[in-house]
Amino acid sequence: MPLYNFMWIVLIYGFFGWCGEVAFAAVKHGKFVNRGFLNGPICPIYGFGVLIVTVALEPIANNIPLLFVGSVVFTSLLEFITGFVLERLFHEKWWDYSNVRFNIKGYICPQFSLLWGVAATLIVLFLHPSVMWLVGRIPVNIGIVLICVLSAAFIADLVFTLIGILGLPKRMRAITEVESALRKVSDEIGEGVANTVFAAQSAKKTVEDKGGELKTALADKNDELKSAIQHKNAELAQSLAEKYRQLDELKEKYAKLTRSRFQHRRIMNAFPNLQNGRFKSALEKINLHRKK
Repeated sequence: MPLYNFMWIVLIYGFFGWCGEVAFAAVKHGKFVNRGFLNGPICPIYGFGVLIVTVALEPIANNIPLLFVGSVVFTSLLEFITGFVLERLFHEKWWDYSNVRFNIKGYICPQFSLLWGVAATLIVLFLHPSVMWLVGRIPVNIGIVLICVLSAAFIADLVFTLIGILGLPKRMRAITEVESALRKVSDEIGEGVANTVFAAQSAKKTVEDKGGELKTALADKNDELKSAIQHKNAELAQSLAEKYRQLDELKEKYAKLTRSRFQHRRIMNAFPNLQNGRFKSALEKINLHRKK
C-alpha cells in the first residue's frame, strides 16, 4: 500500500520537522515560535523531503556516500524550488541566505544543504526503519481512518493559511494607500489654515500701508465687506469640517488595518525575512500598533 505509507511519511516527518524548528527557535529566541508554514504542528516541506529521499534513494540506501550525496541534492533542490515558488506567488522571499557565501539566489546555501544531507542520511539509515515498523503495527482500518482525519485537518489548515497569506499583500497596500491619503488630507488642512492666516496678514498690511485712504473706502463698503468675510469664513469652516471628517474616517480605517491579526502575526514570526521586503514600513506599523 504505497500511497498509505507515503501519507504516513509526510505526516510523521512533517510533525518531526515542526518539532525540530520549534526547538531551534526556542534555543535561539528563548520562547515558543510556531515556525511552520501552517498553523498546525506540521511542516510539509520536511514530510515531502523525507518522502522524496526515501523513495528516490531506496536503491542505494546501503551505499552511505551515495546516499549522502543524493540526500544533499534532493533536499537542496526541494528547498530551492519551494523558495522560488513562494517568492513568485507572494512576491517576497520567505527565507534568504544571501549573506552566506556560495548561496544560490538566496534560496539555498552549502551549510544548510550539508546539514539537510546529514539529517536525511541519518533518517534513512536509523530512524525510518523504526518509523515504518511502527506504522506497520497500526491496524490498516484504523490507520486509514487516522490518515483521513489528519489529512482533512491538514487540508483545512492549508486552505485557511493560504487565504490569510494571500490577503496580506492587499492589506499592506491598503495601509500604504491610507497613509498617503492621511498625509494628503493633513497637508490640505494645513495649507487651508496657512492661506487664511497669510490672507489676513496681507489685508492687515495693506490697510496699514495705505492708511486713511483705505479706511475711508472700507467705511463705505463696511457692510458689503462684512458679508463677504462672513461668507468666506463659512466656506472655509465648511471646507475644514469636511477635511476633518475625512481625516477621522481615514484614522479609523488605518486603525482597523493596523490591528494585529493572528494569522499575519504568526507568519511574520515564523518567517521574519518577510519583514524586510517591500511592505517593511506597513509591517512596522502593524507591529507598533500591536505593542501598544
